[in-house]
Amino acid sequence: MRWLLVAAALVVGVGAAIAAGGGLAPTRSAPLETFQRTGDPRKIVVHVVVGLDDELAGSSTVEDARTVAVTVRVRPPAGRLFGPPVFRSLVGISLPVVVGLRDPIGDRTVIDAASGRAVAEAGIFQIPREPPVDLAEIGTVERGSFRSGDGVDFRWREFTGKTRALSDFRGRTVVIVSRTSFSGESKMSVQAVEEFLRTAAPEARARVVVLVATLAEDPLRAMIIRPSPSTFPLLVPSDYVGADAPEIFRLSAVPVIWFVGPDGAVREHISGVPASPDDIARGVAAAR
Repeated sequence: MRWLLVAAALVVGVGAAIAAGGGLAPTRSAPLETFQRTGDPRKIVVHVVVGLDDELAGSSTVEDARTVAVTVRVRPPAGRLFGPPVFRSLVGISLPVVVGLRDPIGDRTVIDAASGRAVAEAGIFQIPREPPVDLAEIGTVERGSFRSGDGVDFRWREFTGKTRALSDFRGRTVVIVSRTSFSGESKMSVQAVEEFLRTAAPEARARVVVLVATLAEDPLRAMIIRPSPSTFPLLVPSDYVGADAPEIFRLSAVPVIWFVGPDGAVREHISGVPASPDDIARGVAAAR
């Protein structure tokens, strides 16, 4: 992994440190080094040059039949002009960023939108399988897949290209935590679910599946939990969380936990307040 870097990063880092002295710094476009394909033709990984403590501020694409122009925006953390953590922005690193596409990548050329330069392809992205990064089971919820009636259902597509559905878990109790990375209360709810799973009897734990749905953010921010046979981190795209979205995926509902019974019907929910492990236990019991 290429962690040491270039004089150009020093210039960017100095500007970032000056901007960070006055609160939230403005974003800038990060240079793209290479890109890699993934198991999902609508997702690529671009490697960008950032400061060691820079924060991702989002990505965007402009696509046509022959090219995909990618912009990844970052900002330095707010803080004092000199000293940690801002000074660490003077050190450059190469960071992989997942970028979603409107259409499959195909044989189109990837372009750094800021410079107009074609970005070299670096083969197939090998999904990290060791902590703290595991992208393999982060699923992107498919717009238009939500169904309700006798039960609720929706689909998501994993980073590997595999498609799953809520209905795959019929016969088990499903706990859906809708959260954002900036909601401390939703983080407390996720921690309550983790504590419930840790302390529950093995037979009770085996009957529960947990979906942690991050609303309208970068896939890297969805990794608040480690994927396992019983826990699945999901990403709900930004164009699917508006007022007309299913209530499960509305930003206005965060923090919210839904308890779906073995038959697929919503049996209980907790909204507007962080949940405790006891709240989770009661919700699971009510949903059985």
